[in-house]
Amino acid sequence: MTYPKEDRFYFGHHKCASNWMSAMIQQFCRGHGWGFEVIDRPNLPRFDARDNKPTFHIRRGAHFHHTDILEPGHKAFQLIRDPRDALVSGYWSWRKSHENNTEKILKTREQLNTLPVEDGLIIMLDNLIMLEGLRDWPIGQIPAILDVRYEDMLADTPGVFATIFNHLEVELSSADIDRLVTNTSFESLTGRKPGQEDTSNHFRKGIAGDWKNAFTPKVARAFKDRFQPDLVRLGYETDDTWVDLVAADHAASH
Repeated sequence: MTYPKEDRFYFGHHKCASNWMSAMIQQFCRGHGWGFEVIDRPNLPRFDARDNKPTFHIRRGAHFHHTDILEPGHKAFQLIRDPRDALVSGYWSWRKSHENNTEKILKTREQLNTLPVEDGLIIMLDNLIMLEGLRDWPIGQIPAILDVRYEDMLADTPGVFATIFNHLEVELSSADIDRLVTNTSFESLTGRKPGQEDTSNHFRKGIAGDWKNAFTPKVARAFKDRFQPDLVRLGYETDDTWVDLVAADHAASH
């Protein structure tokens, strides 16, 4: 299918705040007459554009080959996240809050609920779907696609929202940005402040770096053995000294 050149795209990855970004994009589309659809989830709500406005398309669980839909003139963005935080988020999601579950998730959930968190995190190393989608992705090398870090989004949501829409070549006033930030903030979506955890809610905690609270030396070593190259390629570490820091912090607190 060929999309009009005015249409815009978001490529989402598992446990990379896709629900947050979907909420933000829907708020924008409803407020400005744009159409909205989730390309790979035809069962989810969609709405048509008004007054010949463009449509914003979301692709969840994206792999690089999904960007083949982009034509000259299209603009897109994606959100990436520290894979260690994605692991912790995935653990709690599969254990408690994930909906529309597959047989695999349900079987894993049953297993996770019988194990300590440490062992459960190691089991979830086999289910780090985010990295499956990003492994073949040439980060920072596709001019049409803006790579946005979840951590930067949390640190300066208005500034990063402005950067996203500037890249998309969509004019928004500062008041428009402020409304989007307010209406789609963690507190607005959950009734909790960032850092107030609810492990049964899909919007669990709303902070970055929570992996440091969950990783034990055993989990850190297992993660390094499997995914250290991905941490470096995505720009979250330059070497494996972080594993030693986890061990030192764990020893100091026990």
